[in-house]
Amino acid sequence: DDTDDISWLSYCKIRNSTEEQLATAFEAIENISVDLAVQSSIRREAATLFCDAFCSGITVGRGTDCIAAVCLSITAQQAAQPIPRGRLLDSMSVAQKGFNLAYRALCCGLEIKVEPAQPVQYLPFFASDLRLPADQVTDATDLLEAVAGRTEFVGKSCVGVTSAAVYLASEKSTQREVADSGGISAETVRQRVDDFRRLCALD
Repeated sequence: DDTDDISWLSYCKIRNSTEEQLATAFEAIENISVDLAVQSSIRREAATLFCDAFCSGITVGRGTDCIAAVCLSITAQQAAQPIPRGRLLDSMSVAQKGFNLAYRALCCGLEIKVEPAQPVQYLPFFASDLRLPADQVTDATDLLEAVAGRTEFVGKSCVGVTSAAVYLASEKSTQREVADSGGISAETVRQRVDDFRRLCALD
């Protein structure tokens, strides 16, 4: 709500010399959150996390957009609503290497522990982004539950696994559309679809 927004803005604005960078960061977080339909509670947590990173000196020498992307990624995953990393980086024009370095620096510097995301946790993102009806989301959930724990998917991208389930459950989305939504290649989606069909004996 508005009270929460005022709270973190006031926290940051007391540091007059930092207002421009913080305003840029908040704008980046807000803009990409609108594009990717990120919940307002996650946006606020990401903004607060950026403030903490700034106060700890972690942002020094690193791009504002890069840190903003890291903050969004962490807070979304903590809320069990992870954003596909490839999609996030593409949308914010952030390099993978810089993101990984900043991610490690922020987690280490602020002693943040982030639990690994599970494939089913990416479903809300795909459902929103691709406008999937509830019955198709249910079908995708059932597919993911059917292969949960299977060794064939160990080491595979969770986004790729979820993308394949979404494609198989969707009646309209193409492999390319699902791949673009997840920020991965269509080839990755195709390979995971083949895995599902083999393991689940799908037509």
